[in-house]
Amino acid sequence: MTVKFVLREDKTDKNGLVPVFIDAIFEGLRLRCFTREKCQPKEWNADKQRFRKGKAGAEEANNVLEAMAERVQKRYRDLRTAGTPPTLALLREVINPAAVKPELSMAEAMTAFIEVLRGRGYAFHTLRHYGTARNHLAAFLATGRRRKISVADYDGAVHDDFVKYLRTTCGLGPNGIYTVLKDVKTFLRHTQDERKQTLGLELKRVEVRYADQAKTYLTGADLADLSAVQLPQTLEPARDVFLFCCYTGLRYSDVAALHGGNLHALGANGDGDRVLRLVQTKTRATVSIYLSRLAAEILDRYAAAERTGKVPGYCRYWPTSP
Repeated sequence: MTVKFVLREDKTDKNGLVPVFIDAIFEGLRLRCFTREKCQPKEWNADKQRFRKGKAGAEEANNVLEAMAERVQKRYRDLRTAGTPPTLALLREVINPAAVKPELSMAEAMTAFIEVLRGRGYAFHTLRHYGTARNHLAAFLATGRRRKISVADYDGAVHDDFVKYLRTTCGLGPNGIYTVLKDVKTFLRHTQDERKQTLGLELKRVEVRYADQAKTYLTGADLADLSAVQLPQTLEPARDVFLFCCYTGLRYSDVAALHGGNLHALGANGDGDRVLRLVQTKTRATVSIYLSRLAAEILDRYAAAERTGKVPGYCRYWPTSP
């Protein structure tokens, strides 16, 4: 990043005063902002990019410019260290701190945090989970005249009330509360570590505990029974999607994103086994999954339905040809 100060003589006011602008150039971008300082052209040293001693209050005005340059450079370094792409908006807000927008409420700040995650490429379903936590938080803050409290006001007492609200008003179980608090804690850590804001409670005070639950697994016989049961025609696609997830081990979000380009036929003539190749939506890992006979039968059934124009509902996106 390079920072310099220039006179904008094209913007001279009626009193003959010329505004001083800051120019910050970084990563192909250019930030140019008014510093709120003005002077006569003769009072400016273009080589040193500072006011001459003959200007009234020159020392104080030069200190303002130096502090401004330091703030911009520090914000740029902090953003790069945190892995946040520097933008013109993020750097502009430190030029004139007095012009910064009023402090956001906690719910508004969490909404802004979710937008940061969206910009960093987080998956849709991950953002949806954060949105659910934000909605619970916003609904809680709307009670008891807490709507406008900031993260600095969110102290231990408010947090305890929030946990009670989740358990009693929302009727969430231990793991439902765990999911909400985990996301709120991540938001608070981001606010403290990346936005350098003071929290109203220590992060260790936000206890997040997961309760182990007994897991029930479907057997091959269970899946066979589910496949054979008679269902209304409108429910058959939902059953096929569920069975396809079981046969392939894919998440629903991955199945929903499948298309013809994911399906490949092996063998010299393309007549061998078929395999799905895709990038998983949650982990971004590349996987290859050989289709079992049962999984392939489901795809083939929908391929035939598509050829006749009768492929049902939301299964239109399923891959039907290599």
